[in-house]
Amino acid sequence: MALLPPDSTHQFTVSNTVFEVPKRYSLIRSVGNGSYGVVISAVDSDTKCKVAIKKIPRVRRRRRR
Repeated sequence: MALLPPDSTHQFTVSNTVFEVPKRYSLIRSVGNGSYGVVISAVDSDTKCKVAIKKIPRVRRRRRR
């Protein structure tokens, strides 16, 4: 996501994962989580459409011996 001014985004936590999204998106509910991330359902206040947002955590690479 492009860097946005701090006052144009908001945060919420779902399944111990912090989502920072533009204020136009409002959380509806958690859809699910798994090894590849957390998915939420949200509504876009500009278009009135439901959207899915997926947050994928940074992958930790194991060091080879």
